[in-house]
Amino acid sequence: MSNLYTDAFLEYWNPDFMGKLENPTHSETILNKMCGDSVDIEAIIRYNRVLELAFTAQSCCMCQCSAAMLVEHLRGRSLDEVLAFSEQDMFDLVKIPVPTVRRGCILLPWNCVRRLCGKAQDKG
Repeated sequence: MSNLYTDAFLEYWNPDFMGKLENPTHSETILNKMCGDSVDIEAIIRYNRVLELAFTAQSCCMCQCSAAMLVEHLRGRSLDEVLAFSEQDMFDLVKIPVPTVRRGCILLPWNCVRRLCGKAQDKG
């Protein structure tokens, strides 16, 4: 399994990527009951745009790295762009071969962001 982690992917395995926002307008937490990974995502969303995103995670390397990559990638995008970001886009973003049994690790942060942005969009 060690050959599936690229240097580019492992650059995100760093606690400096995690953090909280001072005054988030939205937040969401998601838990993978199968493995115990959890991700908390906070956002500042105004005028249907994700101005800022931050995350904290109690998770495996795959989940934490994918969360960091996702947060970095989605900052500044519109809610429509974030919600259009697909499962396949997530796998393309991480650029590593993901075994079927580890797909949930990569998708947990994506699911959290989609839930958060979906709720934000519903509130208008």
